[in-house]
Amino acid sequence: MTTGLFRCAESWLPMRAAPSHKAEMVSSLLRNELFQIIESQEPWHRISHVYDGYEGWVRLHGQLKVSEVPELAAYYGRISHVTSRADALYRLLPAGAP
Repeated sequence: MTTGLFRCAESWLPMRAAPSHKAEMVSSLLRNELFQIIESQEPWHRISHVYDGYEGWVRLHGQLKVSEVPELAAYYGRISHVTSRADALYRLLPAGAP
């Protein structure tokens, strides 16, 4: 898998301290949250959560690259400072959206 910006397609994805199911869970991703892949050791990938900067190891299954979702990539490019997940999601909405 290539490095880049991705969106979580799982409803919940645990992030581990090491590339093992037995490793401590340090954080998690929820559906549609964004992350970057830093390093890969198939089938594990070390990632960084875009909103809070947490890093951890995950096994990826059905993730989508943001570049494959043009409207999301366009809005993500406008984010300059994110204070929370809700703030980031709000900033991803198009102007005039409810």
